[in-house]
Amino acid sequence: MATLKKVTEQRRIEKFRTAKEISQRVEAELQVISRADGLTGVDIGFRKINNYTHGLQKGEVTIVAARPSVGKTAFALNVAYQAARLNDISVGIFSLEMPSEQLIKRLIATDATVSLDQIQTGSRFFNGTQRAQVAQSIKNIGNSKIFIDDTAGIKLLDIIAKSRQLKAAHEDLGLLIVDYIGLITTGEKKTESRQVEVSQISRQLKELAR
Repeated sequence: MATLKKVTEQRRIEKFRTAKEISQRVEAELQVISRADGLTGVDIGFRKINNYTHGLQKGEVTIVAARPSVGKTAFALNVAYQAARLNDISVGIFSLEMPSEQLIKRLIATDATVSLDQIQTGSRFFNGTQRAQVAQSIKNIGNSKIFIDDTAGIKLLDIIAKSRQLKAAHEDLGLLIVDYIGLITTGEKKTESRQVEVSQISRQLKELAR
């Protein structure tokens, strides 16, 4: 028991950092801010949002909320692509609702500025300029460091485990996107309510981000 108490105390002490150490990190961060036009986090390519958030910050969870069919997935995809492209980082996407091929088709359509309907119906509907734009977009997106897991019905613990595996394989992992939180389950047979379960999911995603 005495040994266990000693180990526990040591673990707790190791979690403390001195004010000097933290102050030095803040000083370094302030120097970065002065060189990067106020961005301290991941640049997502949307200037007005960056002005409010100073970029997506490490350790934070950001929830995008809106009514159905207003473009949340399209927005998240664009954030993923711009983050990977502008910051040269790896980005992981968990798509619980849509197959990965469909996500990439949407991204190609947006990047190439052609309609998704044209992408879905085939290249015979492209003119010469559009065909070149689509080919370039496919190349650009293919070269980006975006990783997609489209496992349907994935459990929370699987998301956590796969995220850690991706981080271990790609140290520059700088952003994870889950589309969407309402489809995640904890896998527990008995839960007090869906509201409680979503609260638990949100809390563990926050812990993962930290």
